[in-house]
Amino acid sequence: MRCDRYDTDLTAGAAGEAITRDLEAHLEGCVSCRERLAEKRALLESVDQVLRIIREHPPSEDEQLERVIARRFDFAEMAQRSLGLHWRKLTRAEQQEFVDVFTKLLKRNYLDQIKAYQNQEVLFTGERRDGEFAVVETRIVPRQGEPIAVNYRLQLSDGQWKVYDVVIENVSVVNNYRSQFNRVLARNSFSDLIRRMKEKE
Repeated sequence: MRCDRYDTDLTAGAAGEAITRDLEAHLEGCVSCRERLAEKRALLESVDQVLRIIREHPPSEDEQLERVIARRFDFAEMAQRSLGLHWRKLTRAEQQEFVDVFTKLLKRNYLDQIKAYQNQEVLFTGERRDGEFAVVETRIVPRQGEPIAVNYRLQLSDGQWKVYDVVIENVSVVNNYRSQFNRVLARNSFSDLIRRMKEKE
């Protein structure tokens, strides 16, 4: 039976905060909470690796971010979702070409965007799981101005949680690209879209 008694504390513990004595004692006798703590840690790990680099910004930051993003982001899934119904119209070779170009474009844009939040406080504010899908909610707290909500949508793939969309202030990265691609493909060919994407790399 699921135990919700320490749900907030479990999320905090999974995010790296100290586990309270009450929770520690509870975990000894509650299999449900131990399992959920392990699940939460696995889920948050995918996002935490990115955030840790942003907080610490080491000398090799760009290289580290690229390695983490390559492991934790499902670019093929993001590419397919961003192309929507047009994906099925492509040959396999065209699909692979689109994934390759999209991956380079998204990596560059995401790196630039996420690095703009350097030296800001980043907080985990919650997580929700529904089967093989989940959302990790974070909030970036700048020194001046309003906090910025950045939520990561993840899917369980081959035993690992991988990001398939990032939602910044209620604006989905995947949906934003889909709107742009739809406008281009409404009047132009797939080759034209690829050419425009390469120009933005």
